[in-house]
Amino acid sequence: KINSRDAETSSPTTTPMGVIVGADVLSGPIFILLILNLFLRGEHMLNLLLHRRSIRKFTTEPVAEADIEKILQAGLLSPSGRNKTPWEFVVIEDKATLNALGKCRHPQQAFLPDTPLAIAVLGDTTATDVWIEDCSIAMTIMQLEAQTLGLGSCWVQIRNRMAQGETQTSSDYIKELLFVPAQYDVLAILAIGHPDEIKAPYALDALHYEKVHREKF
Repeated sequence: KINSRDAETSSPTTTPMGVIVGADVLSGPIFILLILNLFLRGEHMLNLLLHRRSIRKFTTEPVAEADIEKILQAGLLSPSGRNKTPWEFVVIEDKATLNALGKCRHPQQAFLPDTPLAIAVLGDTTATDVWIEDCSIAMTIMQLEAQTLGLGSCWVQIRNRMAQGETQTSSDYIKELLFVPAQYDVLAILAIGHPDEIKAPYALDALHYEKVHREKF
């Protein structure tokens, strides 16, 4: 983060898009728009959303470290209320841990043990009262970044869910498994891998436009 003194003394910076901006812009909302523009360059947003489907079958090919880094960067660049960034990401590739994650929901999430990569998204409940919204934004942006990399993904909801056997919440189960401090809650798990199933894209003419209202409900 750039403080006010840095902004006053730093020289202009050239973004990856070739746009020259002052250092003060880098910490403001304009920079978020620049990053989103870069993120979507070469891939129209609607096309990206039309083809993004929940994938629960993955090949055994591991996710490249460079792709994991890009997905995490996308999450860390996500906007948050008052820039509180209340999220923490736990990257999981260990087979034993992935097997245990299969029991994080009731009924059992049978595909998780066969997922090559899972990212648990945690929120600091003491940092802000909108940690759920902030972490949801980060989850969504990481999921879209995975899509741009040709990877499949699935959002596994954890908050307000029960673990296998229904004697423990899904969040508490994962917190014990991953040694998560008490102040954090688990929003969801993002399962990521090379897709081993093909799903037809969505169609614009099938959108529920009846859910759109003008001026009044």
